[in-house]
Amino acid sequence: MVARPGRKSEEAREEVLRCGELGGGSVDLLTADLSRMAEVRWLSEEVLQNFPDLEVLINNAAARRL
Repeated sequence: MVARPGRKSEEAREEVLRCGELGGGSVDLLTADLSRMAEVRWLSEEVLQNFPDLEVLINNAAARRL
């Protein structure tokens, strides 16, 4: 799970754990500010190094009017 840094990201992870049937699985949390390219690069390296068999990818990017 990737979320913005802050208290709400851990709360969201805990909610996913409470609501989901993981069948013995886990929810890993990585926090990053995706508006900063350095953090996007760091995140991509973390994912590639630590999750070679990514099983689920859900994109929930919010759009807002400028």
